[in-house]
Amino acid sequence: MTNLNLFESLLNCNTVEELHRDATAIVGQMGFEHFLYGVQVNTSLTRPYRFILSCYPEAWRKRYDEEGYASIDPTVSHCARTSIPVIWRNEIFKGRKEARIRSEAKDCGLASGASFSVHGGRGEAAMLSLATSRDSREAQDDIIATMDKAQLVVPEIRP
Repeated sequence: MTNLNLFESLLNCNTVEELHRDATAIVGQMGFEHFLYGVQVNTSLTRPYRFILSCYPEAWRKRYDEEGYASIDPTVSHCARTSIPVIWRNEIFKGRKEARIRSEAKDCGLASGASFSVHGGRGEAAMLSLATSRDSREAQDDIIATMDKAQLVVPEIRP
């Protein structure tokens, strides 16, 4: 499969299930075991539309939501501020709470990864995180080597 064909399959998905299947296959071919794509579209002033497509471990998703980790996760705040991708390194998980998120994520198989953001013209926002259970210098090098391809998985936001 050529690099272009790898991503073209996403354009032909007609259901959420097809999108999940193809996205899982693509990130797997890129060397990642897990992904999470979240989007927020401001459809009203009080209740924005939110959509999450994920193959993160269910235990981690539940813990993350129950503990309100999105409000202190440095990858989320980074992606809210900029469209520059962020590689998960210990240096960005500076405080005690942030280090706790990092440690618990590793325990759930999310040891290394990167997060990418997309910002729409009307306040829409999306974030794609790719993760692997590998926690090594080689894993970090592999993540850096796939950054250009990973950016292609992040779709444009269309309200």
